[in-house]
Amino acid sequence: MIRVYDATMLALTKLRTRKVRLAITIIVSGLLFSGLAGASFIIRGAINGVTDFNREGLGNRYITQEYGQASFTFTSDETVLNRAVAIQKDLVARKKAAAKDLDIPYDPSTEMPAVQEFDTGGGGKARSLNFSTPAGRQTIAEYEAAHPVPGQTDLDHIAKPYKPKAFYVSRQLPYDLGGTRLQVLKNGQESFDQQQGGKGMFGPTSGTDSFVSSWSVMSTDLLKPFILPGQNLAQGADGSAPIIVPRSAAEQLLQLKQLPASASAKARLDRTKEIRAKAPSVRFSVCYRNSTSASLLDQAIATKAEMDKNKNTKDYQKPSLVYGLPTEPCGAVPIIRDVRTYDEKILAQHQTQFNQMFGEEAPQQQTVSFRIVGIVPDIDSSTGAIGVGQIMRSLVTSSLGSNWYMPIDQLSINPLFAKLFTISVATGGAPTYYTEFKTAADAKRFIEKENCDLDYSHFGPNQDPLAYCLAKNKPFTVTAYGNNSLALESASRTFAKFFKLAALAVSVIAAVIMMGTVGRMIADSRRETAVFRAIGAKKLDIAQIYIIYAICLSLLIAGFALTIGFVGASLANHHYSSDLTVQAINAFNATNLNKTFTLYAFYWPDILLLVGLSVTAGLLSAAFPLLRNLRRNPIRDMRDDT
Repeated sequence: MIRVYDATMLALTKLRTRKVRLAITIIVSGLLFSGLAGASFIIRGAINGVTDFNREGLGNRYITQEYGQASFTFTSDETVLNRAVAIQKDLVARKKAAAKDLDIPYDPSTEMPAVQEFDTGGGGKARSLNFSTPAGRQTIAEYEAAHPVPGQTDLDHIAKPYKPKAFYVSRQLPYDLGGTRLQVLKNGQESFDQQQGGKGMFGPTSGTDSFVSSWSVMSTDLLKPFILPGQNLAQGADGSAPIIVPRSAAEQLLQLKQLPASASAKARLDRTKEIRAKAPSVRFSVCYRNSTSASLLDQAIATKAEMDKNKNTKDYQKPSLVYGLPTEPCGAVPIIRDVRTYDEKILAQHQTQFNQMFGEEAPQQQTVSFRIVGIVPDIDSSTGAIGVGQIMRSLVTSSLGSNWYMPIDQLSINPLFAKLFTISVATGGAPTYYTEFKTAADAKRFIEKENCDLDYSHFGPNQDPLAYCLAKNKPFTVTAYGNNSLALESASRTFAKFFKLAALAVSVIAAVIMMGTVGRMIADSRRETAVFRAIGAKKLDIAQIYIIYAICLSLLIAGFALTIGFVGASLANHHYSSDLTVQAINAFNATNLNKTFTLYAFYWPDILLLVGLSVTAGLLSAAFPLLRNLRRNPIRDMRDDT
């Protein structure tokens, strides 16, 4: 009988032979397992890092976000289109009568049609509602009044069985401002050559020019965790409205030069500290011009350009009425030349009266003061191929977002704000709702049971997705909000499943590779095995030598894999940790600026699984060669080896 100690000594002795072959086996098999080890270290570290930072902000709260399902098929519904045509006809008739009474010219052909007709591409024609016309807007208002989008009352009803803790709401500035212009006054000055800041929602995505495209109002309780130390969300004593702004906008308002993309993590962290320290002292103004004032300003800009172009032209005649640029920021557009005749002035007065009868406002402009109370990161606008860094940065996305956020109670304080944030689904002003639950389980169950997330590609042009959701009694699209715990839990489960399947596949491949080494070693030891059997050793005694050899080989492979995996994770941590730390501090508004995002962690279930499968692979690699060797005739092995 061979003792276990002796068998172990023999197995270790065999490990010292054929060192090149042994090293190749350890390296090749170990590299297979090292990929899994590295993935475990990095993924588990990333999840732990996000979880750690996520404890701030909304991280300890369980909130869902709800969008009421809205139908846009009505824009091509014949009943709606016919109503728009009828409104347009009535409007034209009233304008004709008013023009006759005021004795001014009116040409109905100048009116934009409320219903547009276009080619379908196959030789046919189709009609659609024109949102930008007065008749189109009135038609939309009537339709929305008769077919309201699911709102707070509906949400209260469907959320009640899940024991909600609280409800919140937010609104985005409508993308169709009807000609209204908003502009952040840079250095207190109004810009007359950059007007994209106030006409719509398709402007820049960073800096102060992003204000119009991303201005939102939100319930105060959702904003509180993201304000800077010493700040509050109440209206200031100077009448300034509190607002949370993107980082790039804060830099511009502080007149700080933007850091280059190559700036070190330390430089970016120092910049974060500087912005947080100085931002609360910033006051800035936004210029509001209604559509009439904006139109006059456009006319003044165009006239100035025309006059400058023709200043050396002898036959050029200046317009009889010339509007000039405002003499002060957000001031009224002045008249700098007026040589019109008396009849022309009377006609202009009647035209203004006519326009105001049909909805045109008198020119209005005013400035609104804001003060910075919080900072959020900008939208990641990096382009090109998705790299490791971009994937890592996506893990630390802000739990609030990248917009300009103002408390929703400001709508009841400032009439201008209430006017701007008009609720309309068609113009992008529909509210977004939020529901807070006491536990993650309640929030998860609410999402799973009540979400109606539609794939619009499955619906034809005359199908109504809203009808599909309402038929299932699911009027909202529901997603998790502000807390990554549900997503992290899902990611952890998904990775665990992937890790097990990948480890199993790698184990099979490693077993095949190891089988060559173990089998060759067993084959080379046939004479030795025959001698042991000749002196009375049992098959089990001999088998334990090779089993211990296989286990030791497997442990060497596992140790090599864990070492390489840890080195790889450490390199990744060295390369990305500083960048992710700054990203996480900014995204989650971390109060501790010395906190570090560590991109590796030891998750013992993964490590034990990897070691266990490595040992299993080693045993499997030894099983077949060992069984074949032990079944051989020892006398023949001794004779053949001489």
